[in-house]
Amino acid sequence: MEETKKAGGKWRVRITLPVIFITLITMTTLFIIFLNYYSTKQSVYAIADDLMTKISEHALEKTLNHLGPAGKLVTLNALSSDGDIFSSDFNPRIESFTKQQLKCFPQFSMVNFGNERGDFWMTKRMPNGTVSTKIVKRLDTSPMCEDLIRKGREEMPSKTDADKDEIAKSVASCIETKWVHRNINDQIISTIGEPSGCYDPRKRPWYKGAKEKTNLFWTDVYVFSSDQKPGITAAIAIKKDDQFLGVTTIDIALEEMSMFLKKLKIGINGRAFIINSKGKTVALPNLEEVSERDPATGNIKLNTITNISDKAIVASYLGIQKKLGIIEDQPLKMTKKESFNYTHDGEGYFGLYKPFPSQYGWDWVIGIIVPENDFMASVKRNTLIGFVISFLCLMCVLILSLLISRKITKPLDQLSANAEKIRQFELDNGIEVESAFLEITKMADSFENMRTGLKSFGKFVPADLVRYLISSGQEAELGGDNQELTIYFSDIVSFTSISESMRPKDLVVHLGEYLSEMSNIINDNHGTVDKYIGDAVMAFWNAPRRVPNHAYLGCRTALQNKNRLRELRNKWEADDLPPFKARIGLNTGEVVVGNMGSEARLNYTVIGDAVNLASRLEAICKMYGVEIVISEFTYALVKDKMIARLLDCVSVKGKKQGVYIYELVAEQGDETTDYPMEFIETYESAVRLYLDKKWDDATETFKQAAEIVGGTNPSCTLFVDRCAIFKENPPPEDWDGAFVMTTK
Repeated sequence: MEETKKAGGKWRVRITLPVIFITLITMTTLFIIFLNYYSTKQSVYAIADDLMTKISEHALEKTLNHLGPAGKLVTLNALSSDGDIFSSDFNPRIESFTKQQLKCFPQFSMVNFGNERGDFWMTKRMPNGTVSTKIVKRLDTSPMCEDLIRKGREEMPSKTDADKDEIAKSVASCIETKWVHRNINDQIISTIGEPSGCYDPRKRPWYKGAKEKTNLFWTDVYVFSSDQKPGITAAIAIKKDDQFLGVTTIDIALEEMSMFLKKLKIGINGRAFIINSKGKTVALPNLEEVSERDPATGNIKLNTITNISDKAIVASYLGIQKKLGIIEDQPLKMTKKESFNYTHDGEGYFGLYKPFPSQYGWDWVIGIIVPENDFMASVKRNTLIGFVISFLCLMCVLILSLLISRKITKPLDQLSANAEKIRQFELDNGIEVESAFLEITKMADSFENMRTGLKSFGKFVPADLVRYLISSGQEAELGGDNQELTIYFSDIVSFTSISESMRPKDLVVHLGEYLSEMSNIINDNHGTVDKYIGDAVMAFWNAPRRVPNHAYLGCRTALQNKNRLRELRNKWEADDLPPFKARIGLNTGEVVVGNMGSEARLNYTVIGDAVNLASRLEAICKMYGVEIVISEFTYALVKDKMIARLLDCVSVKGKKQGVYIYELVAEQGDETTDYPMEFIETYESAVRLYLDKKWDDATETFKQAAEIVGGTNPSCTLFVDRCAIFKENPPPEDWDGAFVMTTK
């Protein structure tokens, strides 16, 4: 849990390293891509605006070239005309001149003359390429005729054919209208009268405008009455000696302008169009939509830009209105070019609106729209390619970073595992660390040296103590604490004589094997080997590692050591080595445990009466002829798990109060014991008789117990002799049964 808490706020190299690599490269790549995209987009926008501006200028130039000659020629016609043109039914000279104009300028549709009497003369280009002349001659200019002609002109469109014949009869004496048709060779092929003609040039906008203006007058776009096609008229007054005689005009159909706009190449899907300030169409790529039929009157009229089928153009018109802050019904008044971007049907568009030069008097605006993809498609494609390449690079970097992080984290994890083993003081089997990185290799070597050093250090200091110090991260300090421990002392019987019979080198090896075997059992049972005093071993349980059943573990260790020594003695006898036999003393009690010594050099050990008692119990084994003696304090904690024989109540040297001592026989449930239970029960009965000062009964019972185990027993013999002494010299009345030891 503690390790989890510590690791909770930490980052793992295996995850962090690829994340850092990917994040840095992703941010850098995205920054470069978006910077490149943004800068390229701005450049493309500038290029698109420049291209559209040039195209608009080209369209303006084309329009001016298309319309300009009409202004010059109509002025020439006015200068070349005189009053005779209106007094003659037919003027070959002017007709020839105007036919040449139609021939030289294909955009011209008609050349017209009209006067103040209401006479009209027109040279018109016919659909088949021939030229026809229309002549309207006023026969009577009286008010009555003027009124008849006016009514006929107003009523004629809505009348039936029979009614039209009646109107024609009523005006026949007032006005004469005829057509002179020629073939392709300019020969007259027919002269046809138009009995229902009620045409009056004086009522036409071109006539009124030219009459009011002293110089060239351009009409707005309108639908020609002769062929119901949209066009524009250049008109100028004819004067003689400052007297106004009439008006001459040149009509220009705008079909060719629409054809020009249709053929105009603007990107891939760009379109150009011309409208007037009121939003009426002048020229469109789709010629059929320039005009429309009025559903109320049936007359042909100019279409409105918002009614056409090309909704992208409609959206651009709404966009320029929004940009200029123009309300829907207000005229589109512009003085300079306006560029903008807008969106239609989810697709971005470039838009440009540019007004015609004001000196020509046309309140027209040329508009150009181009889908952004026409210019940005390659940019977006390159950006997409950049994203794909970047993604592939990121995948390569991810794989590479994972490989590198694995190369780093795997040995680091191994080092961490080794460190954890060192923290747990498991120093025997370290994980071999291999790395391609020099720093990690050096770190691994340092860990190995530390492990080796600690392993050596652990041979001098209790392993549990070192494990505790490493895991706690605390520095060893002088001091100790009171704590209940189980203390263990063991000693080899007759070691002095054995050592005198062996060479020192052989003795060291022989003793090392014994101590290793005994220490391993102690360690396996969670005990702490305090020190080796020659052939003696001092150990304890419940420090520094706490174990709740320390008394039981100490007793189990003593029994296992006794049994292991029996096995080793057979081996040693076979190897012609002196067989070791050990005495063990165990006591449980409160002691002072901690670091003893000086500030410069410490020894983790235990001190106290309980330690002294354990030492005395090891020595007392010799007196009773047993291998393991435990105190009543230890027995009280293990009596439910261990089989023990009450030996005596003794007062060891330096103590006045008696302590009951027991021989540790076996663990409960162990079928192989040194004594039968009958012997233990008989012996303990004898001890109780002894404590009750029943010397004769006790003596007899001790002898019975000895008979059970073959007739002799050191402890039984000891008590038989002691009963004989007390029988002759009884102890004092306050005797508590304790035998006072006079030696250690």
